[in-house]
Amino acid sequence: MSRNACWPFLQNLFMKLTLSASSVKLQPIKARADERYRFIGDKPSLHQETIVKGIVYHSLATDVYLNLSFEDWVYNNLDLSSSDILLLWRNDPSVVIGRHQNPWAECNHRTLAGSKVKLARRRSGGGAVYHDHGNLNCTFFTSRKRYKRRRNLDTIISAVRSRWPDVDLEATCRDDIVLNKSFKISGSASKLGRDVAYHHCTLLHSCDKQLLAELLTVDAIYDIDPSDEQVWPGIHSSREELQSWQWVYGKTPPFSIQRSNGSLSVLLHISGGAISGLVVTGVSADHSLVSGIQTLSARLKGVHFTKEAIGGVCSAFLEETHLSEDQKTELTKVCSLIEDAVS
Repeated sequence: MSRNACWPFLQNLFMKLTLSASSVKLQPIKARADERYRFIGDKPSLHQETIVKGIVYHSLATDVYLNLSFEDWVYNNLDLSSSDILLLWRNDPSVVIGRHQNPWAECNHRTLAGSKVKLARRRSGGGAVYHDHGNLNCTFFTSRKRYKRRRNLDTIISAVRSRWPDVDLEATCRDDIVLNKSFKISGSASKLGRDVAYHHCTLLHSCDKQLLAELLTVDAIYDIDPSDEQVWPGIHSSREELQSWQWVYGKTPPFSIQRSNGSLSVLLHISGGAISGLVVTGVSADHSLVSGIQTLSARLKGVHFTKEAIGGVCSAFLEETHLSEDQKTELTKVCSLIEDAVS
């Protein structure tokens, strides 16, 4: 989508959302009496009744962990019983996986490690996606009662058709948007709570931010800085959690992975992002060798499933092991297969 073509589409998208919303009153929930939330740019604080047609937040941040944290902040702190919010955001190059996905299965870790691309795990479900500055992320926040993913997709489709009437787009039963009944151009994910829900999807774009202010005429559109702790209390602790190894990798569901070289085979069991078990088959039935493998298995238990961590344990083990050259050769092959399982 070219820059000139993108803005009429986005303007139409914003207008459809904001003009269809009724006047609302926004209040923070779970707030102490002395808490005050305000909008960027000296807007009224959220603890006061703010009458609007609808709200669009445009994030000025491009940090994937910060933007995901801001989604959580809105989800956890705003009363959406009578309002809808659209959050627009984009990230520096990032791979974002779903809450229950396995990063070792979804990503090429060898390529990822050699790049500046960040890996993040969001709190919603769905599949793995790639974000960069050419990708616009749209998050639709509503109450749980008014949550309608198909309505959001229809809004996007309608906005595209208003600019390009001949484009053949439709929403599928899987809540994807497909072009010409064949090509998937948008996927979705969501998080549903007892009172609040959000649905987010992605769109390719190439847009000039300055033109945003020139083209949009609706009242309730705010550029926001998600990194401002005074405005969004707790945002940085949330970001640190989403960036932590324990969240990105440790939340991976248990899985197993096998690597083989001829008759030699290693089977690794992974739980919480760490090795929980090792099974080796195809080695010589030598008591010393079997004992060495048992020692290696014990040392690897609980070690993070990363090439660096596993490589460090294997190297130290091989240096300390007092076995024959043939036995060391077999153990070296075992260690190589274990390290290869990570990439």
